[in-house]
Amino acid sequence: MKAIFLDIDGTLRSHQTGIPTSAKKAIELAQAAGHKVFVNSGRPRCMVEEPDIMSLGLDGMICGCGSQVILDGKLLCDYQVSPEESRRIVTQLRSRGVDCNLEGPDCLFFDRANPANQKAWNEMFTIFKGKVQVLEEELPDGFVFTKFMTHCNDYALLREIVGETMEVLEDRFGAEVVQKCCNKGTGIDLVAKTLGIELEDCYAIGDSNNDLGMLCHVKHSIAMGNAMPDILPYCEYQTTSLEKDGIYNAFRHYGLI
Repeated sequence: MKAIFLDIDGTLRSHQTGIPTSAKKAIELAQAAGHKVFVNSGRPRCMVEEPDIMSLGLDGMICGCGSQVILDGKLLCDYQVSPEESRRIVTQLRSRGVDCNLEGPDCLFFDRANPANQKAWNEMFTIFKGKVQVLEEELPDGFVFTKFMTHCNDYALLREIVGETMEVLEDRFGAEVVQKCCNKGTGIDLVAKTLGIELEDCYAIGDSNNDLGMLCHVKHSIAMGNAMPDILPYCEYQTTSLEKDGIYNAFRHYGLI
């Protein structure tokens, strides 16, 4: 039995065309061969549990860059930034004029008290309005978040704001800021340990910098044809692009189907 971990955006699914039929077929065939298939995403759980992804019949999911791990419907871990740090970081983001898409395990947060957010995230929160909690100037008691994304590319400023608790990952559109205690690799460790699978029998497929946590962790690391150049030195193999049956071709290359 092998374990296969797939990033979502740019790997399994395109914002324009959705999940390719070939990827769905590859997952079906791999599971029929006795392998386990998971998504391993930077997205929080509330953004992973969408109809097209859930219809794939996956064996589990790693969400929020390892902050939540779900196996066969059971929650194995749930890491969140402490209430004290959550408040401090949000206050700093507001005062320094840094836009942010704050993510929790069960919802997205729209910080209405941060003027920088009005233009940057209005459209996104309109799309996901059923999953959004609005934050006012006075943060609610017990407020915590898991990670955040920003269009800000002043990485030194971001590292100054978040301090020692979080890590800044440079992204195509700015940065993804994640907890240091977990990543896509720690999520794989937990799944592998629970299932009794060795890392040499684990396969990870991704396309961007936030996938390095898993690509550098497993024996078989695979970059999509449309991947960011930065990740290529850390990958064992590069498949074709998402639109050109990248998932299917990678599974076939490794004899998983």
